[in-house]
Amino acid sequence: VQHCCVEEIHRLQSQLASQAKTVRDLQSAITTIQADARHSKEEVSRFRHLYEEEARQRRELFNIVQELRGNIRVVCRVRPTREGDGDTCLSYPDDSRVCLRNPYLSQTREWTFDKVLQPSSSQQDVFAEVEPMLQSLFEGGHVCVFAYGQTGTGKTYSMEGSPADPGLYYRAADFIFAEAERRGNLSAEITVTVLEIYCEEIRDLLDTQPKKLQVRRGSRGNFVPNVEARQVTTKEEVLGLLRVGQQHRAVGCTNLNDHSSRSHFMLSLSIQFTDATGMSLPPSKLHLIDLAGSERLPKIASVEGSAARTKETVAINKSLSALGDVIHARAAEQSHVPFRNSVLTHMLQDSLSKDSKTIMLLQVTPAEAFADETTRSLMFGARARAVELRRL
Repeated sequence: VQHCCVEEIHRLQSQLASQAKTVRDLQSAITTIQADARHSKEEVSRFRHLYEEEARQRRELFNIVQELRGNIRVVCRVRPTREGDGDTCLSYPDDSRVCLRNPYLSQTREWTFDKVLQPSSSQQDVFAEVEPMLQSLFEGGHVCVFAYGQTGTGKTYSMEGSPADPGLYYRAADFIFAEAERRGNLSAEITVTVLEIYCEEIRDLLDTQPKKLQVRRGSRGNFVPNVEARQVTTKEEVLGLLRVGQQHRAVGCTNLNDHSSRSHFMLSLSIQFTDATGMSLPPSKLHLIDLAGSERLPKIASVEGSAARTKETVAINKSLSALGDVIHARAAEQSHVPFRNSVLTHMLQDSLSKDSKTIMLLQVTPAEAFADETTRSLMFGARARAVELRRL
C-alpha cells in the first residue's frame, strides 16, 4: 500500500510539474502577445499620425494651388441672345476676356476674368469651373458659389437648370455623393438648410412656422440658429428639399422678367466626413446662392404692386451695395471690413474670409439695350476678382 501511495505521489508531482510548465509557457505567450499588442498599438498610433500629417499636407498643397488660381474666382457667363434683344454689345477675344462696346458712349472696354463662358456654353461648362473647388469639401474646406447679375441674365437657370439639363444645385449634390462613394473610405453626415433673405430678413423656407432669425457668431464661424436642418443621405433628398424651398421663395412680376426672384436664395450643405479608422475630418460647408437681380430701381418698375417692388428693390440694392463695399475693402486690404452692413454679407463673412473658396458666377446679357447694366456688372466682377482671401 505504501508503495502504491509513493507512485501516486510521483505521478501527481509529474503532472503538477507539467502543468506548471504549461502555465509558464502560457504566461510567456501572454507576455509576448501583450508586447505585440503594445507594439501594434504604437504602430497604429504612428500610422494614424502619418495619415493625419499627410492629410494636413494635402490640404495645404490644395490650398496653395487654389490660392495661385485665386480664392475668389470670377466666371463670367453670357446668356444667349433672345428675340427682341437687338444688336449685341459684347465680343470675346479669348476664353478669359470680354469686350463691351457701349453705343451710348461710343467707347469699348475690356475685362479679364478667370473664365468667360460665351452664349454657346453648357451647364456642364459651368460646373467644370466649380468642380475643382468642391474637392476642398473633402479636406474640411468651405466653398461658396453665388450667381450675380441683372434680372433676366440667367442666374436661376445656371443654378437650377432644367430636368433635361440640370444646373449647379443638382450637379454639386451629385458630385459630393459620387465622390464620397468613389473614395470608398469615407462616410458622410450631411444636413441641408434652405434660406432666403427678403427685405433684410432671413426666412427659413423649410419651416412652416415663421420666426425671427438672426446671424450669430460661434466657435466655427457665423451661423443662423433655430433653422430647420434636415439630414440627407442621397442627392434626391437634397433636391427634394430644394424644391420645397423654391416653392416658398419670394418672386414678383417686373418689366424685366415675368417671374423675377425678389430675394437672395441660399441652399447650404453642412458636411461631416468620417474615414475608415473612425477619425472625423474637419467639418466642411457648401453654400449655393442665387442672388436677386442687381439692376437699378428705374429698371425694375413693376407691372403691378409698384410699392412692394420698390421696397424689395431698395433692400436688394442695399445688400448688393454692402457686398460691393466688402469686396472693395478686401481688395484694398483695409483693416476694417464692413461685413455687418447687411444680412447677406454677415451671413457670407466666413465665405469671404480666410481660406474659403468662393466662385462668383457673373451673369450678363449681350443685348445692347442693357449695355449700362452689363458694364456695372462687369466692373463689380472685376473688383471681386482682385480679392485674395488668404490675406485676412
